[in-house]
Amino acid sequence: MTQWTAIVPIKRWSVAKSRLEVEGYAREVLAQAFAADLLATVAACPEVQEFVIVSNQEKVGHLLPGGRGFVLEEPREAVDALSSAIDVGVGWARTHRPLQPIVIVPADLPALTAPALSQVLRVASRHPRAFVPDVDGEGTTLLTGLRSEIVLHSYGPGSAGRHAELGAVAITDAAAGARQDVDTVEDLKRVSALGVGPHTAFAVHQLCVGAESGRQPTRSAYATDALPE
Repeated sequence: MTQWTAIVPIKRWSVAKSRLEVEGYAREVLAQAFAADLLATVAACPEVQEFVIVSNQEKVGHLLPGGRGFVLEEPREAVDALSSAIDVGVGWARTHRPLQPIVIVPADLPALTAPALSQVLRVASRHPRAFVPDVDGEGTTLLTGLRSEIVLHSYGPGSAGRHAELGAVAITDAAAGARQDVDTVEDLKRVSALGVGPHTAFAVHQLCVGAESGRQPTRSAYATDALPE
């Protein structure tokens, strides 16, 4: 079985998911919930040997399942924060895991499952570079390279076309949870219908409770640290 290093760039909660039209604190909690569920999925994937978080969010290390993995600091003054964060992670891999395949995993894939990630990595292992187009076919969710030195990334609007031009093979039969990222409320509805992890499910439930009652829950109502195991 090919063993991969996963790179997970995570924005600060206060600036993440800016297009998600919910109350500010709810958006922050959702971003944290997405990341917590995503990291649990990555940790449960047998093909992933280790993973690296790149972020300047304080205390993000507490999201590492079982304390596994590494946390690297994202450049604070970067013009393109996502690109810079990925560069930091890939740079770490080039130094510490130069021959190991790399998968870049955005933190806003709360419906991604370990079997779905395994399936993507098995297909990707047959190609020097590969990527998973998002559900609309325009953007990119997962991006892979069989060695860190050949990873080429160009996330953002229209990234699927750019990654194809860079020689990455599109994995078009990936499970829906591997393709559905979350930028808008409609995306949140679609991803919830697919099935999400416990942190995201709890946060969405609290958001729905607030909508039904006509008032937003307090920030403490979103707290997920008391979730049942």
